[in-house]
Amino acid sequence: MRTANPVDIDMVMEDANAARNALPQNPAAIANSLLAQLVAAGIYGDIGAEEKKRAALAQAARDSSALRPFPMLPVAVNARFHYLRYIGQQSAAEEELRELSEQTQHWHVAAYYMLILYEQGDIAKALEAAEKWRGNSWVGLLRAFVIAETSGGPDRALQAYKDLRARYKGTSLEASIAFILPYLGRKADALAASLTNREVIAQSSFVPEFVQRQVDYACQLISADKLLKSAANDRLSLCIAHFSIALTKLADADRVGARDHFRKAIATRYFVAGLYDLSWAFLARMDKDPTWPPWIPLKKDEAKP
Repeated sequence: MRTANPVDIDMVMEDANAARNALPQNPAAIANSLLAQLVAAGIYGDIGAEEKKRAALAQAARDSSALRPFPMLPVAVNARFHYLRYIGQQSAAEEELRELSEQTQHWHVAAYYMLILYEQGDIAKALEAAEKWRGNSWVGLLRAFVIAETSGGPDRALQAYKDLRARYKGTSLEASIAFILPYLGRKADALAASLTNREVIAQSSFVPEFVQRQVDYACQLISADKLLKSAANDRLSLCIAHFSIALTKLADADRVGARDHFRKAIATRYFVAGLYDLSWAFLARMDKDPTWPPWIPLKKDEAKP
């Protein structure tokens, strides 16, 4: 998934198939097989191996069906969600997650159900889905993005940002939390937060090099092109890079540029990354309403007559 290397994919498929065949009733083995089939389908599509792509998707469909008896297991929920979204069955994913949210309380369920509701613009229900798990770091971050679309939302979202930053100060989550600020159009605050994050990172010997480059970009110390170049050989880093650039463009009211980079983040197919999920959600909102988000002013050529 990270390298998208066609040389490795056949070996990956052999391992996934062997694990599933050895443990045919094991949901972890089935879920890993399902995710492997989706990754393989994308890579086979890239290299024009259409027969292998069809075979991978056919096995993914069988794996997805085999996970139905495990509706309470997060590993099964996670894999089926990615599969249903991959094949464009958002409505099926929504219904399944709605039922699960009534039967179990797990942050995976809350996060994915919340995202689908948010994509559809059902803000009230999205927030309701988040409340049970707002203490979870990822659900809490998603909640801050959603709050922006309520009455007085941008100010409330800014307070949610401050609460999250105070809770996770000095942790690796600070860089992700800072994404709330350009989303709100607060460019000066985003720069100040990124400069502070950069100081914290400079004191750590455990921060990956790409994370340092991403913060350098947020601090306006390197260009978007240089950030993308530093991420070129890693699909996860590339997804994060395009998401970062998209939010910068959104803060600058460049909605066309933002949509382009959200699409490119999705095109990495790194579908187990949270920022992939957010790219998907934001692009869905922009496709439905080219003037979204309402708190960022339109450019003159975008203004409605």
